[in-house]
Parts: sequence; C-alpha cells; structure tokens
Amino acid sequence: MVLQISTAIGLAVTSAITTTVTVNESRDSLPSPDTLLEGYHVAGWICFSMAVIGLPLNFYSLRGLGVIGGMAGMPEVANRKRPAKSDGERCVSVAEVGVTKEKNAGFEG
Repeated sequence: MVLQISTAIGLAVTSAITTTVTVNESRDSLPSPDTLLEGYHVAGWICFSMAVIGLPLNFYSLRGLGVIGGMAGMPEVANRKRPAKSDGERCVSVAEVGVTKEKNAGFEG
C-alpha cells in the first residue's frame, strides 16, 4: 500500500514538474520535441535525487531491524537442544527418509 501511494505521489510530482518546465521552455502553443525532452530531463534528475536521498534514509531507518525470520521470536525453537551426533552416525534429512521409503516400497514382497 505504501509503495502504491508513494508511486502515485511521485508520478504526480514529476508530471507537474515536466509540464511546468515544458510550458515555460516552449515559445509556441505546441511544445517542440526538444522542450518536451528538457522537461523529461528535469523530471529524471528529480527522480534520481529522490533516490539518492531515499536510499540512506532507508538504511538509517532499518538499521536496528535485525534478521527477518530469525529465531528470536520463537524461544521454544531457539532454546531446543540438538542431539549430539556420534562419530560414525550420519545425519539424515526428512527428505532423504521420504525418498528412501518411496524407493523401497516397490521392492517389498
């Protein structure tokens, strides 16, 4: 929602700037392609300057956020002890167990 609102506001501002520059630069009733291009250049530089200003502001405002999806909010998972693995024991994932069961299902008598 914030992205849509900011895009709408940015489009309105840059359109107003482009129109103002084009009208001020044109000497005839119909603007020439050069005056339109001048308005687009100014609008492009305005967008670039807003990005240069906005990027450090985003980094500054998000500096204390931490890792998204971390275990900090889930103490029962974060505090769970993992079983110790002996030297000869191999860790098997759930996916490997499922694949092994599917492969062996066809060979059972």
